[in-house]
Amino acid sequence: MIQITGVALYILIFIGQVIQVMIGTLRVIFMSKGQKKIAISLTFIEYGLYVIIFSSVLSNMYADPFKIVVYIAATALGIYCGMLIENRMAVGLSSMQVICSRQHAQTLGHALREHNFGVTIFDGHSVDGTERCMLFIQLRRKRVAEAVNLIHEIEPTAVVSQTEAQTISGGYIR
Repeated sequence: MIQITGVALYILIFIGQVIQVMIGTLRVIFMSKGQKKIAISLTFIEYGLYVIIFSSVLSNMYADPFKIVVYIAATALGIYCGMLIENRMAVGLSSMQVICSRQHAQTLGHALREHNFGVTIFDGHSVDGTERCMLFIQLRRKRVAEAVNLIHEIEPTAVVSQTEAQTISGGYIR
């Protein structure tokens, strides 16, 4: 068996732990989105790496405590990288509510539909009695920035609220 020590061991622990924690972060995200097969596959890889890396850290730990520092730093970086990757992947669905003046509602609705967003428009009133409209949009998280940019292009004063949707049944989502 090959014995790796010193800087080479620190580098392997660091890189391996960053990858392991990134995978773990993504696994939790996929679990929360209900994507079981992906989550199970990632669990297998994550814990395989965990056993190998953690046993390397524990081996002769008191003689080389710097391995612990490397392990902890890599864990923090791995969480950060996992969140960045998830943000770029934008897995899942969102629900968006847009409140705007009645005169802009139809223009906004038409523009959003031209860009393949499903939109439902409701009439309403603000606290002071002013007539308003609410546009209700269900969309993929990957398209949230596109929708917000389009909305603010047409109606810069629109109020936009976006939440993550666990499941959506029916409707129009592209």
